[in-house]
Amino acid sequence: MTEETQQTASVKFSEAIPSGFEAVAVKTDNGLTIVKDWLEFFKSRAKLEAEYAKQLIAFYKVVPGTGVFTKVPAVTKESKTLRDVLQGSVDTGSKIAEQHQTFANAIINDIAKPLDAWLKAKEVERRKIVEDGKKQLGALSNARSSVAKAKDNYERANKDAEAAKDTELKLEADVKAGKKGADQQLTRAVARYTELADKATKAEAAYKETVSKSNEEIDAQKTTKLPAVLETFQAWDTDRWNTLLNAVKTFKTLQDATPPVFEKSSTDLTALLEAASLETDLTEFIDATKAGEKDLFAPTEFIKFKGKYTTDDSSASAAVEEVAEEKKEEEAAES
Repeated sequence: MTEETQQTASVKFSEAIPSGFEAVAVKTDNGLTIVKDWLEFFKSRAKLEAEYAKQLIAFYKVVPGTGVFTKVPAVTKESKTLRDVLQGSVDTGSKIAEQHQTFANAIINDIAKPLDAWLKAKEVERRKIVEDGKKQLGALSNARSSVAKAKDNYERANKDAEAAKDTELKLEADVKAGKKGADQQLTRAVARYTELADKATKAEAAYKETVSKSNEEIDAQKTTKLPAVLETFQAWDTDRWNTLLNAVKTFKTLQDATPPVFEKSSTDLTALLEAASLETDLTEFIDATKAGEKDLFAPTEFIKFKGKYTTDDSSASAAVEEVAEEKKEEEAAES
């Protein structure tokens, strides 16, 4: 029985590439394809071995030639001794055929069937991991889109308030110019500006609250949720890696027990198996992913609306009081 290898890597997807879920999803999908390709390789090799075994058995059942060596009794003493030599070759050939059939059976039972079972179970498991990861990415996307929506509402409210302020200032000028009916229009304009300025203030508060909640979700995804998905994914991929490596080790062990013609192949496989390193493979993948990685966890921020009348301490009530005071002064001057 082949002693199984269980390699692990010190590099972690969750630490080295926290924004790399999509890259890992592609890697594991390719990993499934690799397992399927190797399964096809082993099945095809077993089929060839079985067919060759049948051909050898058929070949050695009827020795080619005129049959002089296989006649009983032997034609001459010399023919008898040569017949013995040929019969020895036939016996050896039959044993080689049996070894090829045994090799074919072992490939199917010890490698192909376990790999097939692994695929059926692990494809379902990977699908669930991908669904979980997409769910977390969706939550990240929703957090950012909610901020964008709140920002749009905030900016629209401020623009509406600015437009109302423009109307108010125009009517103030009309009142000063003595335009008939301007007083009543100004009163309505002041009320309208007050209403819209209050709406803008509320939109600002809502925008800031949305930014805060969005960053809470982003932080949770960065520190807990997506790292958990990546850790599960890495465990899955590590199992896949070891499963394939052990399948090839089993293949080598079976090949070692076959005729010497496979000795060179087994020697080459030994060197490749000794050089196989999960750490090296994952480090190469992580380095490649980092090169084009996009930071999923950049925090959102509040962007202050910069309008014509924006000041740090302005408020709707202050603007209303200022207009009222100016009106009192005008009335006092007239009296």
